Amino acid sequence: MNLKRPLVIVTLIYILIVMVLKPVILKQEKVDAALEGRQVTLSGTIDTDPVRYDNAMSFYMRRLKVYAPLQDIGYGDKVEVSGKLQIQSSPRNPMLSSFEGLTLKSRHLKVVDRGGGNPLLKLSYYLKARFVSVIKSVIPPPYDELLSSIILGKAASDLPEDSKEDFKKTGTIHILVVSGMHLAILIGVILAILRLIRLPTPLSLIVITLVNLLYVLIAGAGPSIIRAAVMAEIAVIGQAVDRTKDFLNTAAIAALALLIIDPTNLFNIGFQLSFAATFSLVWLAPVIEEKIKQKIKSENIMASFFVSMTAVSIAPVLLTFPIILYNFNQLSLAAPLTNMLIISWAQILLLLGFSTAISGIFFLPLARVLAFFLLPLLVLLKTIVSYFASLPFACIYLPPVPFAAILIYYFLMCFKQIKRALVVLLVFILFTGILGASAGSDLVVTVLDVGQGDSILVESPSGKKMLVDGGDRAGKVDMGKKVVVPFLRKKGISYLDIVVLTHPHSDHLGGLIYVLENIKAGMVLDPAIPHTSYLYQKFLSLIKSKDIPFKTALAGQVIDLGDGVSAQILAPTEPLIEESELNNNSIVIKLVYKDTSLLLMGDAEKEEEERLLELYPDALAADVLKAGHHGSRTSSSPEFLEAVAPETAIISCGKGNKFKHPHQSTLKKFEEMGIKVYRTDQDGAVVIKSDGGEVSIQNGGHRL
Repeated sequence: MNLKRPLVIVTLIYILIVMVLKPVILKQEKVDAALEGRQVTLSGTIDTDPVRYDNAMSFYMRRLKVYAPLQDIGYGDKVEVSGKLQIQSSPRNPMLSSFEGLTLKSRHLKVVDRGGGNPLLKLSYYLKARFVSVIKSVIPPPYDELLSSIILGKAASDLPEDSKEDFKKTGTIHILVVSGMHLAILIGVILAILRLIRLPTPLSLIVITLVNLLYVLIAGAGPSIIRAAVMAEIAVIGQAVDRTKDFLNTAAIAALALLIIDPTNLFNIGFQLSFAATFSLVWLAPVIEEKIKQKIKSENIMASFFVSMTAVSIAPVLLTFPIILYNFNQLSLAAPLTNMLIISWAQILLLLGFSTAISGIFFLPLARVLAFFLLPLLVLLKTIVSYFASLPFACIYLPPVPFAAILIYYFLMCFKQIKRALVVLLVFILFTGILGASAGSDLVVTVLDVGQGDSILVESPSGKKMLVDGGDRAGKVDMGKKVVVPFLRKKGISYLDIVVLTHPHSDHLGGLIYVLENIKAGMVLDPAIPHTSYLYQKFLSLIKSKDIPFKTALAGQVIDLGDGVSAQILAPTEPLIEESELNNNSIVIKLVYKDTSLLLMGDAEKEEEERLLELYPDALAADVLKAGHHGSRTSSSPEFLEAVAPETAIISCGKGNKFKHPHQSTLKKFEEMGIKVYRTDQDGAVVIKSDGGEVSIQNGGHRL
């Protein structure tokens, strides 16, 4: 990098300022709790393209998200809505992002006026909808969503999460992020056609500008495509006035403009990947190509082609994988080969797909003819990506890499020090991996915030990991996918020594299915209570298909977690309790580490507490109690609390849950006995640490 370029220096300084001010820039204003439950009637303009479901829809009126009955309304329409305000928040857990916002569930919606809003944005929504409509008409699912993602970006399609995950695992996610690569291909082809027909330069500039604007509108006018359009326009104008094209200055102007308009763009992963992918193809690929040519010293045409393809496939990996590694703790070992196989025809797909969608707007039969040639390429692309994603070690998950390591890597890359950058990052990866593998001296128990459910991670000083329950899985919300697995991966955990299902209710079982599908387990412990639910049967089938050792838990068993930590199984006991059978035969675990202990009660209610009092009248005392059944009135009896005598109680429950957990009578009992209470619905995740002599507790979630 030539630091004599003033625009580049100014942009870098501005980026550093934005990074320093990140806590201020990304700070969310806390929603006033007094607004919860307030009945209101509001009128305003719809600020986003409505998202439609089966019988309902959602849209934004400024910062208020409105859920309403399905109606024929769109962006720019002025409406009147009425209903109760609610504060909607995501689970708050260590290392995972969270949000809080105000929503309105309206049963009444009245259209006051139509036709408002920004005309360009309105045109953008219309064109995008027309493109998607044509694609769905001529391409069968799921390939219609894949093509929409390639042309318009993954945010503009309903591409299944498992397909997105395959692209992440193979390091090809940049294909689904609308970037300068996409625009450069389109403009490059159109420019070649315009030169072929000898169109005068001023007219060519007008045509290119119109194509540029059209693609921005079709792609939804997001930060990545606006950045790409600005870069393309500056480059084309530069050529038109016979100035030498300077990619770094062009990129600097685009980045600076977008970051001045909205500094939060810097922290948008799509924005980062888009810049990295564009830099890789325009700036880094030629460097790699030249270095390889110097090594092989061959003038053979086939060799030159292979070198060029190698450079084009390696360059995006080198500049995008640190972003994915930092954000997802994910390193794709299959990325170089997968990119080499698909990068060339992904460009063909973009051109052919764009032509298909454009032609379909004017003449659908022509789009069907083009789709005939397009579909095999889409099938081949998906097949290759899925195959490489399924290979063992195609993708590995690592402990968090320090942000400083990522900065050093990109700093060295700026000076084209590719080998040094890779060596530095590899050293950091190995160092953090060794630190992650070597546990500390504390027992760490994290009661995750999984809404109305339970999920608890136990980390022993020996390095052994035990997961107790996995949260719920209902409809589109899978806490295993949304919280538990992302949390484990953020901690660099790819293997669980023990997975415990306390009982087969969905709010404890649901998320474990996704956990076992994605994280290796050494053993599954289960109360083996007969249950016919679909989730439980799937859980058992998954254990069998993965050949995971499966054991039935019974009182008296002791699990050695190493370094003096033991997990003592206190329940269930035979004969099983008949009343509220699943809850009252929950696995109850007492974690003991030297002079400290924690009691994990699952969903045990009064009947199981009574049996525990009979069996262990003098052995229930614990420093911390994870209260049974989410703090319901059927749990935590006075007699039981007296026997346990905890200093602290943890209640795992969801905000505004329909069961009204925790019950006021239970909270009153804790208060009367001087027991400090933490609640995941109010405090987020709760982290308990013990050094064997003392216990410390902290709110591990993100307070908003």
